[in-house]
Amino acid sequence: MRIAGARLSGQPDWPLATFVTRLRKRLLSMLQADGMTVEAGIADSYESLPGRAARVFRLVSLLRPGGFAGWEVAMLEGGDVDDVEDVLESLVRHSLLATIGVDSLGQPRYRQHDLLRVFAAARLAERPNERDRAIHRLMLGWLELAGLADEQIVREPHAPPIVALEMLMFAPANVRQAIVDDAGGWLATEAANLLYVVRIACDHGQQRLAMGLALRVTSYLYHESHHRDAEDMWRHLLRTLSPQEVRLAAETRHRLAALIMRRAGGAQRALPLLNNCVAAHESSRDLPGLARSLALRAVCRRRLAAAAPDVSGRDALLSEAETDAHRGLQIACDIANPYTELLCLRAMATVVSARGDHERALALGRETVEMAGQLAGQPQDRSFLRLALQTLARVTLNAGRAEHALLLSEQARELSAEILHRAGQAHAQELAGDALAALGRRKEADERYTDAAAVFEADGGAEEAARCRAKLAG
Repeated sequence: MRIAGARLSGQPDWPLATFVTRLRKRLLSMLQADGMTVEAGIADSYESLPGRAARVFRLVSLLRPGGFAGWEVAMLEGGDVDDVEDVLESLVRHSLLATIGVDSLGQPRYRQHDLLRVFAAARLAERPNERDRAIHRLMLGWLELAGLADEQIVREPHAPPIVALEMLMFAPANVRQAIVDDAGGWLATEAANLLYVVRIACDHGQQRLAMGLALRVTSYLYHESHHRDAEDMWRHLLRTLSPQEVRLAAETRHRLAALIMRRAGGAQRALPLLNNCVAAHESSRDLPGLARSLALRAVCRRRLAAAAPDVSGRDALLSEAETDAHRGLQIACDIANPYTELLCLRAMATVVSARGDHERALALGRETVEMAGQLAGQPQDRSFLRLALQTLARVTLNAGRAEHALLLSEQARELSAEILHRAGQAHAQELAGDALAALGRRKEADERYTDAAAVFEADGGAEEAARCRAKLAG
C-alpha cells in the first residue's frame, strides 16, 4: 500500500483508473517506488524456502486463482497428499499462501495472492521442464477424476457415452472415494476447477487432454443447465486447435453448434458450423461423427424451416433436413451404433412431423422410444428415454392427438424428476401446457406454462422462460 501510494503521489495527474489499468498489465513492475519494491520483498521470502517448498510455491501458480485443495497440489507435484499439506502449511506460515475454508472433503483450501502468483509464475516459466511435467500430471489426474464422476451421473442425451478410462495413477484415493460416494456433489464443488483445467490444457498445447476433460464434464454441465459455461469451454478449445486436428475440430464445432441452436435465432449461426462438421467427417471417413452431424444438421434445418418467410423456402429446408436425417440413419444402422441410430431416428421423426406426414412421424417416434427404452437398462442412460418420450409427445401433439400427448408429457416429466433433471421437467411442463391448450383447458395450461417459466428462469433460461410466458392466455 505504501508503494502504491508513493507511485500515485508522484503522478498527481493520474486518474486512479489509469493506475489500476497499468497494475493489471504490469503488476510487479508498477509496484516500486523510493527504493522499495514488492518483488524484492517476495523474493526474500521465496529464496529462504527449502527446495520442495519453493517448488510447490511455483507450481501452485498454475491452479485456479479462486482457490485450490491440497489434493490438487499433490496431483500437480506427484507427491503424497499428507506430505503436501505439510508443505502448504509451511507456505501459509511464511505468508506465501492463505487458507480460505475447506473443500467438499473437509480439507483446507488455499489461495495464492495475485502478487505472489505473478512472481511464482515468472519463476516457474524459468523452469519449462518442471512446468510441463506438472501440467501433464495435473491433466491426467483431473482426467481420472472427471471420468470417474462422469461414469456415475446421468448422461446428456445428444451424444453416445464417452469411453471409460482404465487408469488409476494420478488421482488421490480419498478423492476417488468421495466421487464414488457422491459424484454429483463433488462435481458441483469442483466444476469451476474442471473448467479452469480445460483452459490450462488448451493454453499449454495439451488439446487432446483438454478434449478428454471437456467431454467428461459435458453431461454435468448439460444436466445443471450450465450452457453458457459449456459454450465458453468449447469456443476456447476450438480457438486453440491446430488446422491438423480435423476430427477434434469437427467434434468441437458439433458441440458448439448444439449449444448455439438453443438460443433464439441460433440455428442460422449453427448451420455453417454443421456444414463444416459434415465435410470434415466425410473427408476423414469418421462415420459415427458423420451420422451425428447429419442428424443435428437435420434438426437445425427443421428449425430454420419453422422461421422461413415463404412456403417454398420452408419446403426446401425440410426436404434437405429429411435427406440429412435419412442418410445419417442409414450410416448409423450400417455401423450398428444404437446411440447414434437413436439420434438419427429422433431427428427423422421431428422432420417428418414438420412435413405433415404424421402417421410416419408417430411410427418413428414410437421406434425412438422403444430403442431408448432398451438403452435405459443402465441408470445413467435414462436421459435418452426422457428425450425420446418428449419427442414422441411433440409429434403426437402435432398429429392432433392432444390427450395422448398429455399422457406422454407426464411420463417425460416423471422420468425427468427421477433423474433430477430440472430443465427436462420444465420442457415436459411446457409440452403439457401445449396439449392442455389444444384441449381447451386454458387455466390448467397456464399453470403449466407458469411452472415451466419459473424453472427455466431459475436455471438461467431467460429465452425459454419468455417463450412460456408468451403462451399464457392474454
